[in-house]
Amino acid sequence: TVDELQAIQTNRDFPLDGFYVQTADIDASATVNWNGGKGLSPIGDDVISFTGTYNGNGFAIEELTIERPDEEYVGLFGLVGENAQLEDIVLKDTKVQGSDIVGGLAGSSNGKIQDSEVSGNIVSEEKAGGLVGSNGDDGLIQNSVSTGSVDGADAGGLVGTSGGVIQSSKATGNVEGTYRRTVGGLVASQSGTIEDSKATGKVVGGGSRVGGLVGSNGGTIKNSRAEGDVV
Repeated sequence: TVDELQAIQTNRDFPLDGFYVQTADIDASATVNWNGGKGLSPIGDDVISFTGTYNGNGFAIEELTIERPDEEYVGLFGLVGENAQLEDIVLKDTKVQGSDIVGGLAGSSNGKIQDSEVSGNIVSEEKAGGLVGSNGDDGLIQNSVSTGSVDGADAGGLVGTSGGVIQSSKATGNVEGTYRRTVGGLVASQSGTIEDSKATGKVVGGGSRVGGLVGSNGGTIKNSRAEGDVV
């Protein structure tokens, strides 16, 4: 249930290093009224990150709301630590807003994310990604998809900034750099590796670092492409 999902962050009986398997679709629409309109409290933060395993088992989490425009590390998972694993998670009609390091599934990750999907709207004044705001140097993203819209200063359809590895993943939503810094259809700025991935959404920038696939690249890109318009 959505209450059990929130308990991972708020109840000591649901530890941040635990092993979780979702067994049904979760209706998270009630979160729009939680915490005075702030919605769900992200699981894991910059004090204690999530270091366990969450297997969504292909079931959906629907209509999740997180409205925290003054906070960093914002997403279903706020900060995902090393050795953590997020897999087979589906977020539908998600609405997430934060000040920096914002993503639908995770604000920041140094763990492994695979076979996951996010749709909805992601907004940040700084780093924003449809799936993950910041993929750290030890982060790995595989076979994952973002289909929602993303708006931020460093905005990427899938990931805002990445120093890790992204493999066999794609972004199909529109990306807009309202604050006009670095914008990419898949990743805003990356210094790691991107392989076998693509972006198909429209990219709207206005700054000097705007790309259909990546806004700024200091890493390696292999067998990847962009198909959307760039403005």
